[in-house]
Amino acid sequence: MFEHFTPQIYIEDVFALPVGFLKSKGIKALLLDLDNTLTVWHAEKVPQNILSLLRRWEEQGMKLCLLSNNRGKRVEHMAQLLGIAYVKNANKPSKGGYLRACEKLEVLPAQTAMVGDQLLTDVCGANRAGVYPVLVKPIAKREMRWTMYFSRNVEKLIMPRVMQNLKAAEKASALTYTDNSF
Repeated sequence: MFEHFTPQIYIEDVFALPVGFLKSKGIKALLLDLDNTLTVWHAEKVPQNILSLLRRWEEQGMKLCLLSNNRGKRVEHMAQLLGIAYVKNANKPSKGGYLRACEKLEVLPAQTAMVGDQLLTDVCGANRAGVYPVLVKPIAKREMRWTMYFSRNVEKLIMPRVMQNLKAAEKASALTYTDNSF
């Protein structure tokens, strides 16, 4: 059960994303959560360092798409500011939004990573869609009430088991690599 909530990578923030490593895994596209991943919750502006980061990722050959559960015009506005494609009303953790984003970017789910701050939506949906899940720590504590009072409390309960799964997978991966390097 906890496999659905286990990311492949858990990092401090988007600036720590190992793009070279992801490319070595065949990843060609990044699906990006907006609130508390790229910007603070409900922001209307994009920090310059985020814009610069996205341009670097594009220079490294990554295709980018904003993937948000938000239904309003804000997603369109933010995608324009970011200069990237978008899928709004993604209904994460349903896999439909992930698949629409992959189709828009003309990549397969196996060639795609999802970068987001929530286990119950971003990571679970990515795993369900066959997309490589990357979990980042939330930028700030301010967020939607549902997220704050429900999702984050569930995350607190399951995070120890998720971290066990992640560490076990990292250990197995390291052993496999060591065993195959003659």
